[in-house]
Amino acid sequence: MHLEPATASLNLRRPAAFAVGLLFLVAACAGTSATAQVPTIQPAVSEPIASPAAALTTPFNDEVPSPGPSSVSGLGTGRPANVNLVLSGTTTNSDGSYSASGPARLCGDAEINLTGNTRAFNFEFPSSGDHQIVDVTFSADDLVPGSTTSAFHVDVAVHAIAGGEPPSTIIDTASGSGNTGSAQLSEAGGSTTLTVQGSGDLGQTLTLTATCLPKVVTP
Repeated sequence: MHLEPATASLNLRRPAAFAVGLLFLVAACAGTSATAQVPTIQPAVSEPIASPAAALTTPFNDEVPSPGPSSVSGLGTGRPANVNLVLSGTTTNSDGSYSASGPARLCGDAEINLTGNTRAFNFEFPSSGDHQIVDVTFSADDLVPGSTTSAFHVDVAVHAIAGGEPPSTIIDTASGSGNTGSAQLSEAGGSTTLTVQGSGDLGQTLTLTATCLPKVVTP
């Protein structure tokens, strides 16, 4: 086919223009690849860890409150006890000397859980079993080891030597009813000893000695 000169010139310029355009496109792509930024991952910034001393910004108190001046803490339930009792001048034929050994119902401060009184002392016997001394109930609002008080209540019942189980003998010096006496509490080697002497308004007298031994804890 025969081309006119103008047409031949135009056809020669088209490949050249296409080549130039292709060069620009390659250059542009190369430039973009060269200048593209790869995103960097910044490490996480952790908060400084406070030292143990600095962490305790709020003081706290985890101490257990002291039970008070008395070292006879707790109820003393189940402590082995030896009890000796002498009654005289009773109107119920309860006179005589009595003794018993067994677990105590109480031998400590039973008032602290009820009234918060840290100076009280309670002794109750027995917690179980049948004994010559059927029952002892003693309480004082202010009796700590090493002290003596003249204000107390004591109630005892026995299997009488004369026979039968007569009504209990009561001496209450705290009521102001004419009863008098004293009660002393001591501690030594883990044992607690209560000694009571009292006289009632009807002429009855009472001498009581009760020793609570340390409670045996079985593994």
